[in-house]
Amino acid sequence: MNKQIVYYLAVLLVLLPFCFSQTLTITTNQLTLHSGDVITFSSSNLAASGTGIIGNITFLITALSGGTFELFNGATYVPTLSFTETQIQNGLVRFTHDHDVFPPNYLVQAVATNAATPFSTPNITFSAWAAGFNVGAPQPIITLSTDGLGNVTFNVRMFKRNLDAPLQTFFQLGFVAPNGCTTSNNVAAFNFSNVNEASYYVDFASTQTLQNLFSAPWVTPSPMGSSFDLNMDLYSTYMTTDPSTGNCNQVIYRQRIILTLSFNIVRTEFDNTGEDAFLKATKVFVNDNNQLQIDLRVFLVSAGSVVPNSWSVAGPRNFTVATLPAPTFVGTVNGTQEWRLSILNGPVSAGLDFWGDYSLNFNVLTGSNTSPRILPFGLQYIVPAIIFTQLRYSTTATMYTNPNFSNGNGIVQFNPNSNAYVRVTTNSAVPKNYKMALYSLYVCCLRGTTAPTAAQCLDPAQVDYAFTIVNTTQVINPNFNYTTIPNQAQDSYQFSINLSPLSDTSDLKCALQIESYWNGPITRRLRMLRQAIQGRVETDTMYRVFDIIYKNNGGTKQTSNIKNNSNRTIYSVWIGLVALIVCLLL
Repeated sequence: MNKQIVYYLAVLLVLLPFCFSQTLTITTNQLTLHSGDVITFSSSNLAASGTGIIGNITFLITALSGGTFELFNGATYVPTLSFTETQIQNGLVRFTHDHDVFPPNYLVQAVATNAATPFSTPNITFSAWAAGFNVGAPQPIITLSTDGLGNVTFNVRMFKRNLDAPLQTFFQLGFVAPNGCTTSNNVAAFNFSNVNEASYYVDFASTQTLQNLFSAPWVTPSPMGSSFDLNMDLYSTYMTTDPSTGNCNQVIYRQRIILTLSFNIVRTEFDNTGEDAFLKATKVFVNDNNQLQIDLRVFLVSAGSVVPNSWSVAGPRNFTVATLPAPTFVGTVNGTQEWRLSILNGPVSAGLDFWGDYSLNFNVLTGSNTSPRILPFGLQYIVPAIIFTQLRYSTTATMYTNPNFSNGNGIVQFNPNSNAYVRVTTNSAVPKNYKMALYSLYVCCLRGTTAPTAAQCLDPAQVDYAFTIVNTTQVINPNFNYTTIPNQAQDSYQFSINLSPLSDTSDLKCALQIESYWNGPITRRLRMLRQAIQGRVETDTMYRVFDIIYKNNGGTKQTSNIKNNSNRTIYSVWIGLVALIVCLLL
């Protein structure tokens, strides 16, 4: 009898919890993070409680985007969609964001042996900026729309620095390069206005009429047979201010845009710390050499005279310290030296992500003692898309030693101090009343028998000679005595240069870069071209190498290195590719 009583009591104890209502509730479900953060979960992020619960509480994740939940298995972290309350309390669960500009999303359900909650949406506080990064900024989101009535709306989403007080970020939007760093939003010049705002971003919009776009000096019109293209650059600039110092840093994104008269709108795919040293970034942008350029200020605190040297950069991407200009000493204020320098990576391509931890390294010479300095910084920057359009024109250039252009099919060897006569021709049909004309002219040389490569010509420090002779139709180096030679043909133009600035005591291998455009009958268009931003040039790529012979007579037809590659399109007047031919149709 006693055994039966004990048995029934045991059964009753097992079933007793099921005789009463069970409740299970998610009491905490929240997450605060920057783009790219790795957050170890605790009960302050996710917790649940209830009554009459049997067994441990397990959390199930579903509808996950923008990151990954990971569970430590004793050796490493592995992706997971379920974990227990105990594992959270032991610090074994973490969330890794995918360092996009969008917050993560997911749903959570708490489950026990005898109870389960509905799926719960977390309360997420998010910043598109990387935590603690002092260089770079999130890439703006740009979209375009039209109402079909001749009005085009440019929409730009910029991202607040909402989790990084006391740092303040302001925005500058427009169709010309930003003038400087300001401590307030500068968007009204091109009719941008705030149309929507959330905790971590601001949406701006500007509506332009067709009449405004045709008359604006920042738009380059291009006739395309029966249609018309309107070409422009949209600059979206972050300006971050530290109220404690007043320093203002710029990060500039430039997006190339083409509109057609039919108003089918296309978004084109394109163009701190040491005890005695610290750095500041002043500007991050893609320069006219198609390189990512970061301008830095370095401060050295010293009671005596110190000289920094051996500058270098370490990190996931290979940066070099610019030599033109080289690191420059600005001055000393209250015992603190200021140096300014630029670091470069490139050529860069669309979508290239520079995310990561870097350091600026250099040595400091104090008297006869040398000591290293390492200044770490983080970088958050994605290269904006560069326009890649089908080339409509191809051009060739031939060089001669006489103004009659009578050396057969041209020559590739010249004497020092001689004149080179150049004829540029296209095989494509030139529009009626238009004529080819020179846009820019650039030359680079190496001593010896090896022609300069494209990469070397991009950096004047890697060649023995580098000169820009004509820039955007304007002669800027008169030493070459650039002279136009009239001709009547629509599909060609001619000019001469004197090679004396390239005179040397040894033979030279040189590369001539010529950039062309269509010179139309309307002078206003020519003026607009001269005011245009240099990145609006469409090119094919042709490499033409010529020699300057110091010891022998020039003027021969001896074969030189000639390469042709039309699979690449470059949009910069400063592209130092050897013998580059450019066509721009107005």
